[in-house]
Amino acid sequence: MLFLYSMYYRLFKEAYGPSPGDIQVEHLKSQADVLNSEMHESDSLSNDKDYIAVELDDDDIVIAVCTPLMKRVHQMIQQSG
Repeated sequence: MLFLYSMYYRLFKEAYGPSPGDIQVEHLKSQADVLNSEMHESDSLSNDKDYIAVELDDDDIVIAVCTPLMKRVHQMIQQSG
């Protein structure tokens, strides 16, 4: 069983490269920035708030997503947040 795992990991690493955490977090943040830009361009309710936020809290990755519908609810209903 350990042999199969080692072989899988080696082949995966050859195909996709190493996956250190820092690089993954930076990639997530850059993708969130791209998506936020695209959403702001197409949204009639657009303001300075982002739709997707990626943050690090100690060693934990926190991702918050607010869909256009959720954003509209937050603007229209005072008790929603």
